[in-house]
Amino acid sequence: EAMGRRFQTSPLFESEEVWRVLCHELAVNIWEHSQSVGFVAARVVQSPFQGKIPKPWSAATYRHTLGDLYEEMREGFLKLCVADAGRGFVQTLRQAYIDHTKISPEAVRALDVLIFAFDELSTCKAFKKSWATERHALARILQIVAKYGGAVRLISDGAEVLYRTSGGRFVPLHNHLGYEPQFTAGDI
Repeated sequence: EAMGRRFQTSPLFESEEVWRVLCHELAVNIWEHSQSVGFVAARVVQSPFQGKIPKPWSAATYRHTLGDLYEEMREGFLKLCVADAGRGFVQTLRQAYIDHTKISPEAVRALDVLIFAFDELSTCKAFKKSWATERHALARILQIVAKYGGAVRLISDGAEVLYRTSGGRFVPLHNHLGYEPQFTAGDI
């Protein structure tokens, strides 16, 4: 609260929801999944345009991730980066994915596990350590992106998944194992 008063004009504190996820959910998630060191970094990217022309560094860095949203981000945006030295999402959630889908371990694709990571009930925790009615960190982040607009990109084990919207819900997959991404790469 004191930080909020001190930095009233900062986009970082515009929504308590974003700040709570940034400081708490992601840090807890790093520790729970990696059991190692990690970091959460936030950067306010000021207007990536000079007049009507995108700044070259900005276009090269953000145009792919933001896609059609790039033009909507003329006033700037908040960039979050989360990393750790752990085993990665795919290795951490692999068994939970197998348990939910009942497919053979040989048939598991890294991309499918990354998509599953955004599902509300995807977890590698034992049932007694999980709150079945609570969304997990990536599901919460995806819902915040749906609420405010933006993009979230996850890369792990050579696979990549990208979700983006200018506001509005993401479409659940028919198998209830995540949401339809707007971009994928690296079917391993």
